[in-house]
Amino acid sequence: EGIEMAAAKEYLRTSDPLLLSALRPCLTILLVVCLCGGALAANRAPQRRGKVIIIRGALTVFSLGMNELGEKLERYGLDVEVIADISAGRAAAKLRSEYQRNRNVGPIVFIGHSRGAELGPKQARYLQKYKIPVKLVVMIDAVHQTTVPGNVERCVNLYHNNALGLIHGVPARAESKRTQMVNT
Repeated sequence: EGIEMAAAKEYLRTSDPLLLSALRPCLTILLVVCLCGGALAANRAPQRRGKVIIIRGALTVFSLGMNELGEKLERYGLDVEVIADISAGRAAAKLRSEYQRNRNVGPIVFIGHSRGAELGPKQARYLQKYKIPVKLVVMIDAVHQTTVPGNVERCVNLYHNNALGLIHGVPARAESKRTQMVNT
């Protein structure tokens, strides 16, 4: 069983209305493994630092757990930026500039909650125009159905029903068969 499924099962298991408190450890492990790969297992530093953009949802007040996730990922040596949804386009343009100056930027990861979950694939699509690969997109409770562009290697889309049976988030779909897509 892959780490994505473990993260997804933990997500589904939680009844926490804020959900991120139970999910943060799984996301942290998922990101570190995806970004650092075998370097951690071999007890050596990864050759490239991962570039992680965490996008909060609209109004940011319901996505404050994303700050803590960002802090945990920074402790693993990843380059993390936690931003409001209105800053997503600016962050992607900055990534494009960095990548065009130095192709060793990355691997690139977008994590988003609610409105931010929709903006992760949107920013990946912007980078696709410049042939910039995105290693991972993690979507948490996306508000609308989203299509993940072909430059994304892996996408984990997490959504669930709450105690009232209301659905938080919707399934996403991959534009390319090369994108590993997990909807759960």
